Amino acid sequence: MPSHRGLGRRGVVLLAVLLGALVGWVALAGRRGGGAASGQGGSAVVSNVLEHVPADAFLVAEIDVDRLRATELGRRLLGDGREVAGLGEIQALCGRDPMNAVRRLVIAVPEADEVGFGLFADGVAISAEAMLGCAERIVAERGGKPRRTVRGRFGLLEDEEASVTSARLAVADGGPLVLGEPPYVDASLRLAEGEGTSLAGAGQHAELRERLEGDVVVATAVLSAEQRATLRQELRMQNMADSPFRSVSAAGLGARVGRDLSLHAVLVCDDATAAQSVAAVIDEARRGEAETPAAVVSGLNSVLGRLVVGSTGNVVQLRLRLPVDDALQLVQRLLALRRLAQQRPAPIPSVDPTPAPGSGGARPAVSMERLTPAPAASSAP
Repeated sequence: MPSHRGLGRRGVVLLAVLLGALVGWVALAGRRGGGAASGQGGSAVVSNVLEHVPADAFLVAEIDVDRLRATELGRRLLGDGREVAGLGEIQALCGRDPMNAVRRLVIAVPEADEVGFGLFADGVAISAEAMLGCAERIVAERGGKPRRTVRGRFGLLEDEEASVTSARLAVADGGPLVLGEPPYVDASLRLAEGEGTSLAGAGQHAELRERLEGDVVVATAVLSAEQRATLRQELRMQNMADSPFRSVSAAGLGARVGRDLSLHAVLVCDDATAAQSVAAVIDEARRGEAETPAAVVSGLNSVLGRLVVGSTGNVVQLRLRLPVDDALQLVQRLLALRRLAQQRPAPIPSVDPTPAPGSGGARPAVSMERLTPAPAASSAP
């Protein structure tokens, strides 16, 4: 029986924040230069990319790259060219950046741990040869052994010398592009061959997308019965068995980008009473976090002051709107503070002034407790 992904401590509380991080992460993944952008106006993200995503995904983030490129935030984030760490710009490596053809991206995480995760993209100008050729060159430059195969209308590429959990790339002319661990890529290819069920129009994810006010990014997460049981167990282990978050069954985030960045997050609960309790906990945490020194120094306190938390029926609603310039400045401050924290020197060991027994007071004893590295903060649930 496959294992299932659980949610760590405070997982549901942080879910909206983690979904929000996908906005910036995927924007950088879609980084490109030049060219006119299309896709202005209209409603939330709509594409056929979801037809290639297996229906068992519990977390899905869909990004309208065209629409993002058309915004001031997109132009400032996406810059003039993507780079591969240690190898330089893709355009210099491959003659052109084949990712310029991508119009929409989807990141999907399945419930089963063994399957990994996948990145899916579409775009009518996608060239399988350009994508595979560029990826092949990158693998070779990194010392790998690229191997190409063909499956139906898809060209496949993987590194023969990498482990079985390494990435596999599958591309068809005109799209889609599928990148992920081999089992998940295989599941997507079976969909193209008419086997299995895709996420397109799938129940709860589709319902969540309808609730969200987003056009550049729409991300949804739906917890299975097994994941909800894991969540309740983890809450009990933390002596939080009565936490209202035990009632959360799904979450979502939508983002609109214009002159302002507007974020809309939802948490779906079992009933209206639970939703009110969850909203109250989040709002209290918001006020408390805004008063911390780190929030004041970084400017996060002003952002938290704009966050509006409430509930409608069984759904918790969180809304945030701020100017794009403010959002970029906040990101820059947080990154600068993170760099400073990483550069902070280790504390000097303290010396115990009490002479050690039998030492005659000639030499103070060094406290071994201060010399012993503190245990790393656990990332486990």
